[in-house]
Amino acid sequence: MHAMARLSIFEQQQAQGKASDPTQVSTALQSLDRATLQVCEGEFLDISFQERANVGINEIESVASRHGALYGAAAKLGGIAACANDKVLGGFEHFGTALGTAHYLNIDLKAMWPKTGMERNEVQRGRIQSKKKSLAVAHAIENGSPSTRRRLGEIFMKRLLDPSDINELAKILESTDSKSFAESRVDDAIHKGIAALEVTGLSVGNKDSLADCAKSIVESV
Repeated sequence: MHAMARLSIFEQQQAQGKASDPTQVSTALQSLDRATLQVCEGEFLDISFQERANVGINEIESVASRHGALYGAAAKLGGIAACANDKVLGGFEHFGTALGTAHYLNIDLKAMWPKTGMERNEVQRGRIQSKKKSLAVAHAIENGSPSTRRRLGEIFMKRLLDPSDINELAKILESTDSKSFAESRVDDAIHKGIAALEVTGLSVGNKDSLADCAKSIVESV
C-alpha cells in the first residue's frame, strides 16, 4: 500500500499547474514516508507492551498518536495538492493526527465495551486475549489501588486471556473510572482536531462538515 501511494504521488508530476511542482511532490512523499515510519514504530511498541504488566498512560497515547500520523498525512496531502501554505498544511495535519488518535483509542474502548446490544467480534476478542494494553488499562495500572494493580498483573501474566478474564478486566476498569477516563481522552482528541481547523481558513460550513466526518470516522469501529 505504501508503494502504491508513493506511485500515486509521483504521478502528480503529470498534473497541470503548481501541484506538479517537484517541491510539492517531494513534500508529499516526505509526509507519507514519515507517517508510515511512525505507524510502524507504533505497531512495534504496541506489540512490545503485550508482555509488560506495567504500561503508562503516556506510552499508550504515544502509540495512538503514531497511528494517528497516517490520518494526519492523508489530511495534509489534500492541502499539498491544493498548494496550501505551511500554516494551513499544519492545521490539516494536526486535524488528521488528532482524528486518527481518537479513532485508535476508540477501537480499544469498543473492544472492551461493545455498543449496546452487540457482542465482541473475533477481532475485538483477539485484541484483548492477546493482552493488548489500552488507555483504560494504563489508567488503572497508574491509579488503581495496590490490590487492583496486583490483580491486573495476575491477569496479564497469563499466556492467553479467557472470557472470564475479559469480563473481570472490564469490571476492574469500570471500578477505577478508567473507562470514563479513556472516553474523555477520545473526546479531547476530537475537539483538538476540530480546533486545529481554525487556521485553515475554511468556511464555517466546511469546518462543520469536516467535524461531522471526524466524529463519524471515530465511531466507525
